[in-house]
Amino acid sequence: MPDFREVHALQKDPARARSTAQYLCKLRDIDWTEWELDFLETISGWDRELSTRQGEKLLQLREAALWYDRVDGFLLKSLIDACYVNRDELQDRDCEFIERLKLSGASKLQRRDASRVLRCARATGVIEPYHGHVLDRPLVR
Repeated sequence: MPDFREVHALQKDPARARSTAQYLCKLRDIDWTEWELDFLETISGWDRELSTRQGEKLLQLREAALWYDRVDGFLLKSLIDACYVNRDELQDRDCEFIERLKLSGASKLQRRDASRVLRCARATGVIEPYHGHVLDRPLVR
């Protein structure tokens, strides 16, 4: 959940919103959806104040671009390894996802993938259902 003071500050500063969107558009290591790319490209040329929802969405996309190596004290690499061992307990899509991460040797992930690893870790019993809800500080980009 974004900080609404930050949302308000961003929506009132079109230059900051433009530069944030332009920066996010240039990131090549993110698999943005078509809608997200369209949104970022639109905001990159924006010269008016944003709506509250636009500011909130821009901050959500900025958060999605951050890299994490641990969540709630758990190293993501360790969770991937443990999920890989227990992958037959996962649905096919999640099993393929964990296998792909294991083969790539991933040790840091973006928010979406980190959340998916946590979901898989809970599903396999690697962590308890109440663990892994707090993303630790992101790595500096």
